Amino acid sequence: YPGAFTEVAGNTYVIAKARLAPDSNTVAPNLPQGLSVVDNIILGVCGDGRALHIIELLLNGKMISARALQRQLVTQ
Repeated sequence: YPGAFTEVAGNTYVIAKARLAPDSNTVAPNLPQGLSVVDNIILGVCGDGRALHIIELLLNGKMISARALQRQLVTQ
């Protein structure tokens, strides 16, 4: 999954490091597809409902924390 990216509201998000979330089928059943923050962990919810635990996420080329991403998601 490293290198996967998306653009939202003029910002580019790139997954630098990720792995399939433990219990991936049950960790995100009520979350929409896309990026989410749960318990200070960044999740990427896939189209099949499984989730990636995103360990390192870049926003426009710079590392972004779960807390900062949560603020970004609220304002978009």
